[in-house]
Amino acid sequence: MKEPLVSVVISTYNEEKYILDSINSILHQTYENIEIIIVDDASTDNTVRLIQGIKNNKIRLYVNDTNRKLAHNLNFGMSKAKGQYIARMDADDIANVDRLKKQYEFMEDNKDIDLIGTSVDFIDENNCIIQKNTFVVKNSDKIKDYLKYTNVVIHPTFFFRKSILQKVNGYREILFAE
Repeated sequence: MKEPLVSVVISTYNEEKYILDSINSILHQTYENIEIIIVDDASTDNTVRLIQGIKNNKIRLYVNDTNRKLAHNLNFGMSKAKGQYIARMDADDIANVDRLKKQYEFMEDNKDIDLIGTSVDFIDENNCIIQKNTFVVKNSDKIKDYLKYTNVVIHPTFFFRKSILQKVNGYREILFAE
């Protein structure tokens, strides 16, 4: 049986230094049934040309005429998603090779959960780990308490069922937050 499609949504703006590493980390996942939806927010550098240079039918690129900001781009990208699951990815991040597989398997084993995220390691320009971040809140009561003061899930690690988009109506398009 073929695994469900996972749609990876990336918003980018002037990320020519990092975008190829980011995309390649998704293209080389152990979970292979993916599509990559990239929304470029009117980059003024070579980001779009670099993406266009990747010849892979899993990638769909949309380019804004004007800068619309992250929430708009994510909503647009998710509206184009065909997958049963949506994974977020930032244009300057690198995913571990088994990220999508582990997230997919967790969601399949936990049908009562709609959204998950992971911890991250912070890296420098040379992909060297400069800080390990293993803080992940798993207790639902603690999550509710922590949400009053901080973010408990690192945004570009979101992995969720597409079906919840209708319940939450996507991202609110407000300044300084998604």
